Amino acid sequence: MHVTSAYMAALSEQLLIYGSVIARFPNSQLVRTRNKTLATRIATFFIRHAALLRPLSTAGASKLAVDMAQLEMALASIHPVKELGLPYRELRALRQLFFRFSSHSSSPPPSSRCVH
Repeated sequence: MHVTSAYMAALSEQLLIYGSVIARFPNSQLVRTRNKTLATRIATFFIRHAALLRPLSTAGASKLAVDMAQLEMALASIHPVKELGLPYRELRALRQLFFRFSSHSSSPPPSSRCVH
C-alpha cells in the first residue's frame, strides 16, 4: 500500500476544494488560464524543492515517486497535466532521475542548467 506524505494529502484536499469552488464559475478562458497558472506554479515549486533532497535512499525515492503520482492526480483535478508543458516533462524526468541516482550514488553529477 502506497501512502502519500502529509503535505501531499493536504495539497490534494485543498485542490479538490478549489476545484469544487471554481467549478461554479462559467468555463471561460480566464478560468482556464488561472487554473493552468496555478497548476504550473505548484508543479514548478514541487520540482524545485524535490530536486534539493540529498542524499536520497531508494526508499526515499519510492516515497517521493508516490507523492509525484499523487501530485499529478491532484493537478489533473484543476487542469490537464499534459497541457502544462515543461513543468510536466520536468516532473516526469525528475522521477526517473531519483531512481537512477538513488541506486548508484547519493548525488547526481553537476548540471550546467541553473533553475531560478
